[in-house]
Amino acid sequence: MLSFKFLHYIQANAVHFDIVSFLKISEYYPPFVHFTGIIIALFSGENYKALQLLGLVYFLFSILTLYLYSFSVFKNKTTAFLSAFFYSFFITNYQQGRDFMLDIPSVFFILAALYYQENSRYFTKRKETLIYSFFVGISFLTKWTSLFFFIIPFLHGVVNGRKVERETLSRRQSHVLRSLLMGAVIICVICVPWYIVNLQRFIDISKVTSIGELADPQNLLSLQNIFFNINLLSMYQLTYIGAIFFLVCLFFFLKSAQIFVIQYLSLHLLP
Repeated sequence: MLSFKFLHYIQANAVHFDIVSFLKISEYYPPFVHFTGIIIALFSGENYKALQLLGLVYFLFSILTLYLYSFSVFKNKTTAFLSAFFYSFFITNYQQGRDFMLDIPSVFFILAALYYQENSRYFTKRKETLIYSFFVGISFLTKWTSLFFFIIPFLHGVVNGRKVERETLSRRQSHVLRSLLMGAVIICVICVPWYIVNLQRFIDISKVTSIGELADPQNLLSLQNIFFNINLLSMYQLTYIGAIFFLVCLFFFLKSAQIFVIQYLSLHLLP
């Protein structure tokens, strides 16, 4: 409906177009995905099934991007393939990928940003850093909660960037800083106009939507709360077989993490 509303406004106000009124059509949901639906809505005669097909396109891109990102991180084609394979068959992802919703496009943009961050070599490559910034901006203009997925990877990149090639550290720091500043400009150009126009309305609605659901556990330290999201993950994402596979993988992950911690302590802290 938002894509249709954006299209109707353009058709009715092509001569006297007001960008503020246009951006206020969607006061809570960032509008980038709805923008991409405008052209589909125009040429399909506002056929909602055509917009659902666009949701499928986003789903396919998210599968491809997950493969590329996994391969960049693990340098293993089998691991990358299995990551994309299992993701593509998660029940909720499969269903959401056939709707014109924000979640799957958001996953695609987040994965694309992380992929280019991984290939930016801790923000030392300017081209990759700027493309990373572009996808970060698009992510913020899709779902504001995207911010939380970038905080730790960004800090990881900045901290480790200081350790890269220490003999040219001062020059490299300057190069990284310029790239990040240029990236910040790209992010602001993409998403700041909509947030400024709708800031007050966005804050008012957030006061309501930020409160937890009454059905959620109320005691932070209770066993019910600890296992609450794990149960949701098992039932609605992984399903029974996927949950078993997840637990097996979790065991090996924790085992490898333990080995990594021991190696780190022996190299950096212990005498």
